[in-house]
Parts: sequence; structure tokens; C-alpha cells
Amino acid sequence: MPSSRLLRRSVATAALIAGLTLSGCGFDAQTLRPYNQSQGVNVDGPQVKVRNLLIVADDSGKGVVSGTLVSSADDALAGVAGGAHQANGSDAGTLTVTATALPLTLPAANAVVLTNPLPVVKVSSPGLKPGLTATLVLTLRSGARVSADVPVMSSADPVYAGIPLG
Repeated sequence: MPSSRLLRRSVATAALIAGLTLSGCGFDAQTLRPYNQSQGVNVDGPQVKVRNLLIVADDSGKGVVSGTLVSSADDALAGVAGGAHQANGSDAGTLTVTATALPLTLPAANAVVLTNPLPVVKVSSPGLKPGLTATLVLTLRSGARVSADVPVMSSADPVYAGIPLG
């Protein structure tokens, strides 16, 4: 039965080609791409990972830095600096930083939340407005620095209602 063998071989070849073709359809699927599910930004520095970094501010330009820091070794957050951006991305002024608990100890492999129980870093600038962005530079005692452009979220948003600004 040469024709039967040829038919089976043809069907097997077609199935193999179809399987390879169809399995390639999901190669670049959007669900396979990592993305940030939070509103803030994630930044990995030399010794620290920063998660959900953002500023919560009101319309008067007063705000607080929110985010979670995890250091790979015992360290401390020693300083914060930055500047506000206008809608077109240009400079809108330097942030005035008021730190209530710096240096902030960062025990190795422990998450430290910058707004729990109270905000650690308060910022202000006439150009700091919800819906825009700002640059933040976090400096650790070890000398490591992390810089990121972060969103400025409205303190009127119910998600951030529990974070005191003043």
C-alpha cells in the first residue's frame, strides 16, 4: 500500500508544518511582555530596587514622594532631589525637599515604604502639578544614586486619599 504510506507521510508533514506555524503565532504576544502594573515607575539601581515611585501632590504644588525601596545590603536613603516638568517636558523649577526622617535606614532585603506610616520626603514647587511629571534623584549613604522621571498623581484621587501632604 504505497499510496496509504504516502498519504500518512503527507498528513504527518502537513501536521508538523501547521504545528510549527501555529505555535509561532504567540511568539511576540503582548501577554508575554513585562510591564509595570502600578502608576509609578520601577527603577533598578546599583544596590537598590525602587518600585512604584511617584509624587502625590495637590494643585498648590505641595506633595510627597511615594514608593518602596529594597536594598540588597544594609544602607540608608540619604537624600532626595529633583525638579518639576512642564507639559512639554521642559523644566518647571527645582523641587524644595523637606525630609522628615533622613537618613532612612534600608535593612538588606526588606521593603521600606516611603509613606508608611507617614511620608518621609515632602516636596514642593510652583510647577509641581498633578498630571505632569518630575525628575527624582535618590541618593543612598553608600553613594549609589537612582534617577527617574516619575508621574505626579493628584492627592484628590481616592487611591491616595490616605496620604497626608502637610
